[in-house]
Amino acid sequence: MADRNQTFRLDERPKARGRFLWQLVVVTVAATAALAQTNEFLPEEPSPWDLTFNLRPGFGYKDNLALSPTNREHSIYILSGLDATVLRLPLDGRQFTFFVTGEDTRFLQGHEVKYEQFLAAMAEFKADIAPNWNAGALLQYTYQNQIYDVSTIEATLGPVRVEGHRIGFLPSLRRDFPKDFWLQIEPGAARQFFKEPLDDYWEPAARLTLGRGYGFRSAISLSYDIRQLIFDTREQVARDGTVLTGQLLEYRQHEVEMSLRHNWDARRRWRTNTRLSFQLNDDNGPGFYDYRRYQILQQIRYVEGAWDLKGSAKVSYYDFLVQPATASDASARAKTIVTFSLQAERKLTKYLKLFAEYEHEHSLSNRPTEEYHVNRVVGGIDFEL
Repeated sequence: MADRNQTFRLDERPKARGRFLWQLVVVTVAATAALAQTNEFLPEEPSPWDLTFNLRPGFGYKDNLALSPTNREHSIYILSGLDATVLRLPLDGRQFTFFVTGEDTRFLQGHEVKYEQFLAAMAEFKADIAPNWNAGALLQYTYQNQIYDVSTIEATLGPVRVEGHRIGFLPSLRRDFPKDFWLQIEPGAARQFFKEPLDDYWEPAARLTLGRGYGFRSAISLSYDIRQLIFDTREQVARDGTVLTGQLLEYRQHEVEMSLRHNWDARRRWRTNTRLSFQLNDDNGPGFYDYRRYQILQQIRYVEGAWDLKGSAKVSYYDFLVQPATASDASARAKTIVTFSLQAERKLTKYLKLFAEYEHEHSLSNRPTEEYHVNRVVGGIDFEL
């Protein structure tokens, strides 16, 4: 990450004060030059801190703003994005990362959907606490105001405007073993706040990961994740769809994931990431919301010179164990979500680059009301301040 040149705006000052400041600058510069000559053979100590700030204005088009199966509202849009990173390099075994990213999208032709917003921030601290031991803590915040498909956890809802805040805390403890093996445990908890029609919930969780590094900074890992969604007011549902008044709903989710992050050459020009996962959702009632989810994600990236090219594809299949497809179709409800995307970046100068993205999402289901497809394309400029 590159250093930043900062411009400070000063109010006008009286001439006498201006002359004093000018003399002070001259004296300071002279003293600095003399000190530099005295210590010209002493190397400067590298600063462990780095800061970057990026703005991403863009212009795009989306052909299904509400993720609707029939009423496909489309629009061109203006994108305003920003990224900010504060990084402390682990020169002494301690590392700190603070990252903020946000986007504001304005649909110029939208009637039902006129805008979407997203903001995420994270602060993470890691430190070596003993030989082969590392501890960390991660604090996360997310704000979302977007059209999102919630039909996998809400049987009576599909794509709706989701507006809410999420705060999460995730400590971690890692142990490194010989031959590049490592084991990491991550207990944590989160709190999700939603506006209606969704319900707030608590989310305690824990994750255990066994991994091994190899090759050109590549890694393979196997993890197990368990979490609960404890809803504030949402109630259980009987197997026939009847609400069980007074009996609060909880989800318990188990997930197993295998991940392979592979760099194909020493320069890491070609990089791939493969993830296979299985998730079981189990409600604390008669099982109306129980499902099994099978997911595969494949990413590929090529970095060479001024170019950075990325492609990804993901398939998620949901097999619901109790819910019927429709009132007239007693077969088990099933849903498949297919997404793929292409991204390209071209660096023009040290602080300026162009970007272009294309994304496609397709929902397939034996419930016709849940089927939709959407395409999004955007291009713009990313410049570093």
